[in-house]
Amino acid sequence: MKKLQTLCLFILLGVLAYGQNLEELKEMAKKGNTSVQANLAMRYSQGIGGLEKDLGKAVYWAKKSAEQGNSKGQLYIATMYANGEGIEKDFQKAFHWYRKSAKQGEAEAQYCLGQMYRMGFDVVAKDLAKAFYWYSKSAEQGEAKAQYSLALMYEKGDGVAKNLAKAVYWYSKSAEQGNADAQSNLGLMYLLGDNVKKDFEKAFYWYTKSAEQGNAKAQNNLGLMYLFGDGVKKDKGKAVYWLTQSAEQGNIDAKNALIRISEK
Repeated sequence: MKKLQTLCLFILLGVLAYGQNLEELKEMAKKGNTSVQANLAMRYSQGIGGLEKDLGKAVYWAKKSAEQGNSKGQLYIATMYANGEGIEKDFQKAFHWYRKSAKQGEAEAQYCLGQMYRMGFDVVAKDLAKAFYWYSKSAEQGEAKAQYSLALMYEKGDGVAKNLAKAVYWYSKSAEQGNADAQSNLGLMYLLGDNVKKDFEKAFYWYTKSAEQGNAKAQNNLGLMYLFGDGVKKDKGKAVYWLTQSAEQGNIDAKNALIRISEK
């Protein structure tokens, strides 16, 4: 059985936008204010905003909010069902609430729904067309993970006609928001000149951004750029550093590169 955590894991964070004291907020929640209920669920789930972490209370308020149609509450209870946080894991219910939230326009829920359709996750048949649809909805709202996933579909031609120009566009959008996987893939496209003008300096820039976040592929490729002087002055010390960082994460190419360096 696939684990949804590997596909769609969102920490329940939100804006602590309510200026009232906690007792006033709790009273508002008890009187049925769905936005406050969702806000309390988020606070209890993380132990922030003046509340101790209490997943039972987080589930209680998320359910209250979700059942009254609040999209944030629906997102929160879906995530709790998906990850078994304070409640028994139930992917069918996670799918149910993600779909309700996504239809109301929640970008994170749209991304999660796209993930479930892309993977054919347990309770839903694999459907790349629906995955593409929900990724697009989410990406257009600025969700970086969805932008990366959409770019990947365009690059590979999965569920949509292959379009490298659109892949570059969405990788760029995601990379600019700090998504390490998008930064790595964008770096490779600049390195190879895939539907963009070959540009070693830009490749080096994006590989560096990604490598510094721990992306093993980017660390390997950055190490090789330092080794061969592509887009940067040759620096064996930095090459070995980044290749080692990558190799320690299990990257075979980096391990082999280090072996070749040691044999010279």
